[in-house]
Amino acid sequence: MSVHIFANLYDNEMVFRAFCRDLIDRHVGRGLDPTLWKAFWGIWVAFLESKGATLTADQKAAWEKLGTLFNEECQLQLAKHGLPHT
Repeated sequence: MSVHIFANLYDNEMVFRAFCRDLIDRHVGRGLDPTLWKAFWGIWVAFLESKGATLTADQKAAWEKLGTLFNEECQLQLAKHGLPHT
């Protein structure tokens, strides 16, 4: 469900970034590899395609762009928590 929220929030960068921080705050104790926050978006695109979605190059680029901003904010929040970050 969060993927749909992120897609809808993308045009409101302040709220998008706040939602990223909230997501990290909820995952602090899970010890996830910090590279997964960026890697997720490639996995998401592959999942969509595995379910029969035909994504254009522009759509893939849009997911990549969203994932880059998402990762940027997540890494900043991980650093604020003193956790490993990239």
